[in-house]
Amino acid sequence: MTGVIHGAGQEIESPNRDLVTYTDASVNRKSDELRLSKETGLEFTSYLWDDQNIALELNDVGTVEA
Repeated sequence: MTGVIHGAGQEIESPNRDLVTYTDASVNRKSDELRLSKETGLEFTSYLWDDQNIALELNDVGTVEA
């Protein structure tokens, strides 16, 4: 895998040449860098955090996935 960091985001190219983009930001009380979203060519997942734990994973239309 190869990767390029763009500010608070990161693009990773998988071995099969798919591009995956991760977006991180300070979102908890301790200002830790936590993942906000993951995007591939086929899907988008956003993460809702409860301080240190992922509370919900949502798809591109806001449906709860986990």
